[in-house]
Order: sequence, then C-alpha cells, then structure tokens
Amino acid sequence: MNDMSGAYATGTERATGSGAMSNRSSEMQRFFADVEELIGRTPSINDSELETLKSRVSSGMQELRALRDTETARRLRDASMNAASTANAFAHERPWATVGMAALIGAVVGAALSRR
Repeated sequence: MNDMSGAYATGTERATGSGAMSNRSSEMQRFFADVEELIGRTPSINDSELETLKSRVSSGMQELRALRDTETARRLRDASMNAASTANAFAHERPWATVGMAALIGAVVGAALSRR
C-alpha cells in the first residue's frame, strides 16, 4: 500500500498561498487516484460486505466527481457573467473607446486573414 503520510495538505496549508485552489484540485485528483487504486487492488476478495463497501465507495466517487464538475461549471459561469457585466459597464461608460477597440480588433483580424 502507498505511504500516504504527507500526501495531502492540512487545512491551514490549503488556506494560505496563491495556489490554494490549484493545490486543492491536485489534492482531490490524488485522492481519487488513490481510492481507485485501492478499489482496483481488491477485485478477487469474495467477502459480500467488502463488495458492498466497494460498491458504495465507487458510487460515492461518481457523486463526488459530478459535484466537482458542477461546482467547476458554476464557477466558470459566474466568472464569465462577471466579465460580461464588466465589459458591458465599460462599453456604456466609454462608448467611443469601445468603438475604437472594435475597429482596431477588426483591422488586425482583417490583416491576418488577408495574408493567408
């Protein structure tokens, strides 16, 4: 079995530092990998209670993955809505700057496409 001492950060280690979210994500990936390895190493045991436990752990892992994916989608949606709101506010506060930026972007894209 793997030596798991020190493999996962403590709560205070996760709460500090600029990469706290990244650390939590990689920590969760390591946890999933370890649990899947544990489930994979016990396929030949015939004990019915162990089989029931393996089934419960597997379904729990699927639920956790779905929850993680849902949470990630919610965060992406919130971030994109915030960016759209900020862009909308900027466009209303500075309409001529917005028109100028759109023209500049159009010119750059047009120049890039005309070279091909």
